[in-house]
Amino acid sequence: LRMNVDGGMNADTLLDAARTATLAVGDDGTVFAARGGFGGFSNIDLAALVGTNVFERLTPADADELATSFIENAGEADDTVSLRKLIVDDGIVASRDVLDIGTGTGIISILCLQNDAKSVVATDIIPAAVANAKYNAAMLAPQSDLDVRLVSKDSPGAFEVIAEHEQFDLIISNPPWEDGVAGKPADHAYYDPGFVLMDSLLDQLPKHLRRSGRCLLAYGHVPAIKRLKVEAEKRDLEFKILDERDLDSLDTDFLPGMLVEIRITLSWAANSKASASSPELDPSPNGAEFDDSPAVEQESDQD
Repeated sequence: LRMNVDGGMNADTLLDAARTATLAVGDDGTVFAARGGFGGFSNIDLAALVGTNVFERLTPADADELATSFIENAGEADDTVSLRKLIVDDGIVASRDVLDIGTGTGIISILCLQNDAKSVVATDIIPAAVANAKYNAAMLAPQSDLDVRLVSKDSPGAFEVIAEHEQFDLIISNPPWEDGVAGKPADHAYYDPGFVLMDSLLDQLPKHLRRSGRCLLAYGHVPAIKRLKVEAEKRDLEFKILDERDLDSLDTDFLPGMLVEIRITLSWAANSKASASSPELDPSPNGAEFDDSPAVEQESDQD
């Protein structure tokens, strides 16, 4: 999968930033670096491509195989098993407006487009990831329009590139799990400094999530899930774990990730409508609530 990079940029850093990219390619087609390991690349020697011109060595058929194998075998897929199942098997995105926060390579956004989402907006703070997601969407969902937006590192909030009036039926994210300093691009996949992303998502969720909408977050870090529960309930938001596993029996970091659902409570919606200073939340354009997920709700007593 191709990312356009300048010859002077560090290709390995860009590959780490995109996490699951396969090739870093210059505008002239020169391959600066290649990384595989996800399986399914029959008759393609990725290492042999480094230093050559990708357009001379990689046929259109090979490119299609790389793209298909990427979606099926990419490493980040373990984080979002439950989410992908809901998208494909339960049709939760069909005819709905979707926001994917921290899209990375665009896997989930593309899956939404392939499963009949009405529209998909995808955001990321890493320029290389934004470029990668755009390219992947053009290759794998050419008839659809993926709106990919770059978030400024100076304003890393969850909705910084979302207009005041924009609302969605479904907001999804496989966010960074830990509070820490992002020293290099790849760190944005793991660290949410000061939990700015988590807190801004919860703070502004009622503004951008329609009344009947759902926010689905994939986490594989126990302390982050516990913190999310506390912070959601502080804001009078509904918190629900969509997983049969016992949170307290898991390792601090675990895979596959655990899906958490956040919804706007009826009391919050009522208070909002009663307040003259709060904008009224629009209902779902489909005029119906989401069907309840078949996943098991886990009642938790975490502090």
